[in-house]
Amino acid sequence: MRCQKCSAENPPGAKFCIQCAAPLPRRCPQCAFDNPPEARFCAQCATALVEQPRVPLEALIPAGSTFEPHDRNKTGERRYLTVLFCDLVESTRIATHLDPEEWREIIAKYHRAAAEAVARFGGYVAQYLGDGVMAYFGYPEAQGNDAERAARAGLAILEVISQLDEQPAHTKLTARVGVHSGTVVVGAGAGNRNDLFGDVPSIAARVQAAAEPGSLLITADTQRLVSGWFDVEERGAQVLKGIERPLHLYRVLQPSGARGRLGTERSLTPFIGRADELRVLLSRWNQVRQGNGQVVIIVGEPGIGKSRLIQQFREQIGGEHHLWLESAGDQFAHSTPFYAAAQILREGIGLRGDEDAEGLIKKLHVSLETAGIKAKETLPLIAPLLNVLPPANYPAPPAASEERRRRLLASLSHWAIGLATNQPIAIVLEDLQWADASTVELAKLLVERGASAPLMLIYTARTGFVVPWPIRPHHTQLMLDRLSEIQTREMVAGVAKEKGLSPETIEAVAQRASGVPLFVEELTRDVLEHRDYAIIDQIPATLNDSLMARLDRLGRAHELAQIGAAIGREFSHQLLRIVASVSEDDLEATLEQLTKADLLYVRKPESDKHYIFKHALVRDAAYSTLLKSRRRELHHKIAYILEERFPKIVASAPELLAHHFTEANLAAQAIQYWRRAGKRAIEQSANLEAIVHLRKAIELLKTLPSTSDRLIEEIKLQMTLATPLITTKGYTSPEVERACNRALELCQQVGEVPELFTVLGGLNSIYFNRGELEVALELAKQMLRLAKTQQDAVLLLWAHYAMGLTLASQGALNLSRDHLVRSIALYDQRRGGTYRFVQDPGPTALARLSHVLHSLGYPEQASGKMREAVAQARNLAHPFTLAWVLGSAGGLYWRRGDKSQARELWEERAVLSNQHGFKSLLASASLFLGFALVEQGKAEEGIAKMYNDLSVDALPMGQRMLGLGLLGLALGEAGQIDRGLEKIDEAFTLASPPRKSGDYYLLHLFKGQLILIKNVVGLRKAKQCFSSAMEIAREQNAKSDELRAAIPLAKLLAQQDRREQARAMLSKIYNWFTEGFNTADLKEAKALLEQLQS
Repeated sequence: MRCQKCSAENPPGAKFCIQCAAPLPRRCPQCAFDNPPEARFCAQCATALVEQPRVPLEALIPAGSTFEPHDRNKTGERRYLTVLFCDLVESTRIATHLDPEEWREIIAKYHRAAAEAVARFGGYVAQYLGDGVMAYFGYPEAQGNDAERAARAGLAILEVISQLDEQPAHTKLTARVGVHSGTVVVGAGAGNRNDLFGDVPSIAARVQAAAEPGSLLITADTQRLVSGWFDVEERGAQVLKGIERPLHLYRVLQPSGARGRLGTERSLTPFIGRADELRVLLSRWNQVRQGNGQVVIIVGEPGIGKSRLIQQFREQIGGEHHLWLESAGDQFAHSTPFYAAAQILREGIGLRGDEDAEGLIKKLHVSLETAGIKAKETLPLIAPLLNVLPPANYPAPPAASEERRRRLLASLSHWAIGLATNQPIAIVLEDLQWADASTVELAKLLVERGASAPLMLIYTARTGFVVPWPIRPHHTQLMLDRLSEIQTREMVAGVAKEKGLSPETIEAVAQRASGVPLFVEELTRDVLEHRDYAIIDQIPATLNDSLMARLDRLGRAHELAQIGAAIGREFSHQLLRIVASVSEDDLEATLEQLTKADLLYVRKPESDKHYIFKHALVRDAAYSTLLKSRRRELHHKIAYILEERFPKIVASAPELLAHHFTEANLAAQAIQYWRRAGKRAIEQSANLEAIVHLRKAIELLKTLPSTSDRLIEEIKLQMTLATPLITTKGYTSPEVERACNRALELCQQVGEVPELFTVLGGLNSIYFNRGELEVALELAKQMLRLAKTQQDAVLLLWAHYAMGLTLASQGALNLSRDHLVRSIALYDQRRGGTYRFVQDPGPTALARLSHVLHSLGYPEQASGKMREAVAQARNLAHPFTLAWVLGSAGGLYWRRGDKSQARELWEERAVLSNQHGFKSLLASASLFLGFALVEQGKAEEGIAKMYNDLSVDALPMGQRMLGLGLLGLALGEAGQIDRGLEKIDEAFTLASPPRKSGDYYLLHLFKGQLILIKNVVGLRKAKQCFSSAMEIAREQNAKSDELRAAIPLAKLLAQQDRREQARAMLSKIYNWFTEGFNTADLKEAKALLEQLQS
């Protein structure tokens, strides 16, 4: 922020200038307007600029208050309705031939006839516009099949108007009718309660004008709602006056034909038509009782009966000794780690919801011990899922978030499987497509580990969902189809029960339901609620219409349903009471009404009740009727109340507050909570969820004015986002590059800011891993210049670290050693996370220095540094750093010739990387393990593995180059020499720049070895390869690498009877060494020298 007095640039959030102490403008956090220093409210948007006294939450519910809902006719409401517009043909010409009084009588008759037709089909005449009539269908009260009613009314109007032939002069009247359906706002105008806003009326009028005399035209939007109920004639796309887009129109001829229906959200209906699927479930349960784990995936469209099938299965096994645990994914909580898993945990330990912290801990302890798990070790990991802290006498969980998350997943899976040793268990997880990534990972873990336990896993998902695990013999997938006509009629009768419906009504409902159980339930209930079975047209034409009709009949409970819908699919009794500002008695009565109407059900009856909309679509229907302004008002209130009254939710699920602030259009507050949610997810190693949260924050940030503070905030968010992206997708991912490049672009706009260093570090890592070492070095130099300018020890540490790693990969070993030593000297292990970006620079710098020292000819010093690096990495309990160091240690032991130790370290890295989703680290470890298989004589298996790992995009370029060289060597030793040479030549092309890459000499060495295998007479070419390898190593002053290349060259010279030349060359290099004589290369060199001297 720039000082208006002295023009000095001040840090974000400063109140006084750092140069002249003048008061700085108060920048509005909402609109970024710069206000005078003394301002209390923003002059641009009225946002409070100073802390305002908070109104006690109790004041939100006045004593003795009663629930007085908003007057929907005054505040307005969003509705999806159908508008009919009717007009007389050539009315002006007719009027000129008649006396005005006669014309008035004709118009009056016409209006009465039209109104009677509209009323007969449940519509409402909103306006008489001269000889025009506009009617609504679906408001003030929805009937369920409103578009169909409008079309029938239109045909009736045309018929009745054609019969009005007793006018003076026997004037024949003809009308045109247009019908259109769409979203409008109703009842919010300054006029009467029927004001309507939106383009639906004007489109209906334009469609009417396009109709031929005596005809009814409807738009495609209306045709979709009435499809099959009428014979229609397609009129194609037409451009109508005043409407930009062409409209597809249909002429309605007469009622006739069958209709089709779309599926909607699920409902629990009478159990009809799923006997075969139930038998499958019972058969799998029988296997579980015998100790064989089973996995069943139930897939189908919304509303098809997945939940009803599970309910029936539960009833069937209810008399058997077992434990039933159930949860479901939630679309509003899909990025909240372990959201659905926590519900399974609550049910498993038998929580009622009224326990205090001590009682909760006791139940958790007992459940863990029952499952055969040491509660002392695992309870501190699991307790936070229940929003409770473990007692002080329990050991603290691991400090590293990745390790905590790994152990948490393992503990939860062991707990579930352990409980199954006492009794068979069924774990049900519904709506897997909405489950958070951590719960899905747990579900996958249970699938992998539960095969030998009496455990039945039942997961449901919508059609199109693909399970993230391979299908095994003990897995079953059930695809639910729609019901037959006979089954549908049986279900209609079952829903009606003793209330009874006539055969004709049952048939009509069955025909409209199209075999979808939810349609059957909602359609039948609508008929029963009308209590007029003769008026079959009142049965809803679509499920959305059906739900809206039921909501309209709720009276004052309608608004409470809307408020609950704004909170989410699930809401607590306490939160709803505060948001709705309603007394306890009124709230109980209204919720009971909603429950009895089958719109809600109660999850926790013993304590603070939680209500859940029975169908997601019920919630959507209630929410969709709220004006956007009313939605913003409710979301703002919900967010405010959550902040003030529910600190556990604020701490454990900041993404929920972020969601409400987002919907309230309060971007600044929403960004804070999305950022908090992202960081919390990173701390939990829930990287996928972190990416979602942080991207939402960035998208919202773009809606704010482009100020320097906003740009700096985005830089921070982009670089925070880079961390989980690197962890899950690798340094070379395009998404990582986009985040870092965007941050750099913003830095260039703002000027040199502290965040620039982090951006340069991120870009250095990208180019380094991509093999563009010259660019990476230039970025590292910029980092060093910036760190020296700021004289910041942490920045200097990272700058020397970046220089050391980059120079080492370029073969500048002595320079690399100097920078790495400086970086290590600045490192203080106690400060841990202060340094951490993705990996910790302390142990990783030691590991890289170890390789540099080995190449320079100091194998024992190198081993010492590597042992120190591994020990540090293990003490940090930071999985990514440990995996990084383990792979590096494996590489060092491979270079020393200790292949067994190298293989163990690579295997540990692979396991760790697989557990945490470290894509690039897993690929590199797997690649080297593939080569290890080749060395063990398993060439076919090893080569296949190497091909697969080299296809991973996240593999860093340096390891890809070496991997291709190793693959070439493996192919050659397996007899595919030409193919092996091709791979080595491909590897040569990846070195950037050639000859300077650290492992470049190895490619010459490998190539020389293959040439000798292919053709023993090709000694000259092989010698050239070995000589090139030695020359490159010598240029880099890499004594160990030079020795390794000299050994095969000395052997080759000896074969050519040039033993003295071979001995002189090899002894000169060997005699330089002062340590490391127990390494494989020095041992081989010594043996070869003795042989050459004999």
